[in-house]
Amino acid sequence: MGLVPVDGTAQSLTAADVDVATVDATSVDAVIEGLYASISGPAGAPRDWDLFLHLMHPAGQLISMRTGDDGEAAHTVMTPQDFVDRVGPGFVENGFFDLELGYNQDEFGNMVHRFSAYASRRAADDPEPYGRGVNSFQLLWDEGRWWIISILWDGERPENPIPAHLGG
Repeated sequence: MGLVPVDGTAQSLTAADVDVATVDATSVDAVIEGLYASISGPAGAPRDWDLFLHLMHPAGQLISMRTGDDGEAAHTVMTPQDFVDRVGPGFVENGFFDLELGYNQDEFGNMVHRFSAYASRRAADDPEPYGRGVNSFQLLWDEGRWWIISILWDGERPENPIPAHLGG
């Protein structure tokens, strides 16, 4: 699988394009691409939550950042299953495609950190995303493969633009 740029013409991978058995979990790129594919798809189409849970470490966390009504930073911490339960129905009802704009990756020993800028659309061919931001992926090497141990993300806002080196 190659990286899929968001240029207005590219189509993202979806769960229909990726099978748990074919994801090379020894490749960081394949794990990240598989994650994006597992959550992406048109309205009415099921997501591949088996693939999503296969890529996430059982002790993994997903943390969504937002700005509260008081203007202060707020967050929600979820287990992988909490995330599935929380967003799954909305993704199927409304359609959801998350595409990687660009990334910066650092590796040290048995860990990888990847800042991954994203654009979210309801349909793959939407001319403009309804949201953009940055995912912070932390991966660990264990049992002969890469696992996503955490994903922390924050949305783009006027005072918080995506940096140019990440595709902003």
